[in-house]
Parts: sequence; structure tokens; C-alpha cells
Amino acid sequence: MISISNNSLKKWSKYVVISIFAYTIFFMTSTVIEYYQAYKEKEHLTNELQIKRDETTSLKQKINALKEKTKLIQESYIKEDEIRTRVSEIFDRVSLIDYKLKLLDVRNQCIDRNILVVNLSANSENGFKAGEGILNYLGETIRSEQSENLYFVNYISKPRDLK
Repeated sequence: MISISNNSLKKWSKYVVISIFAYTIFFMTSTVIEYYQAYKEKEHLTNELQIKRDETTSLKQKINALKEKTKLIQESYIKEDEIRTRVSEIFDRVSLIDYKLKLLDVRNQCIDRNILVVNLSANSENGFKAGEGILNYLGETIRSEQSENLYFVNYISKPRDLK
């Protein structure tokens, strides 16, 4: 039979208890370190997320401000339907027996530029000159290559004062 002396039992018991205590201390220390690292990483990511949220909010505010500014600028220029009615009225008033101006279409190029498609029918060369003079007054005029009566006018509008 194997016999264990009291001295050896005490010694081995002491080693086992010290080992268990050391393992427990090591385990608790590593757990606390992991928790602390996770907490620090969470704090870092939370701060980074808050910074990104603030940047996003700032960008949204800038975008909204630019949209408002763009809207104000667009409102300061004349619209297509306004151009259509005004130019049609002008053409009806200035069209004489010698020539006739007819607005066919208005194409919006950008906020302040519009292309007017105009039909000029005239009975004489002087009628063509008079009609072209009126069109040149509105903007840069280009005669169509397909039809001699069709003109394209690059109309540039100026901003009006808003109330």
C-alpha cells in the first residue's frame, strides 16, 4: 500500500491551494483586463460614432442650406411658362403684315438659359430682316439648317429682385 506522510500531504495540499489561488488570481486579472480593453474600445467607437453623427448632421444642414439657396436663385429667374406667355404676347404685338413670329417651343437649358424655338414667316426680305432683328434682340440667334423659317434663340434671363 502506498502511504503518504503527513508532511508530504501538507506540502502537496499547500501546492494545490497555492496553484488554485494563483489560477484564480490570473483568471480574474485576465478577465478584468479584457473587460477594461472592451470598455475602452467601446468608448472609442462610441466617440467615433458620435463624431460621424455630428459630421452627418452638419452635412445635412449644409445640404439643406444649399437647397434653400438654390430654390431662392431659381425663384429669382423667370420660368418656362412665363417666358412662353410673355414672348408669345410680344410676338403677337410686333407681328405685322410683312412678317409673323410664332413661338413654337421653349427649352430650359439651365437656371438662366432657355432656347426659344421660333417660326419666322415673312413676305419680303425686309420682313426677314425685321424679324431677325427682333430675335437678335432677345438673344443669340441661329437659323435652322433644315428649315429656313425656323430659328433658335439662346435667351439668357436676368435675375429679378425678390420681395
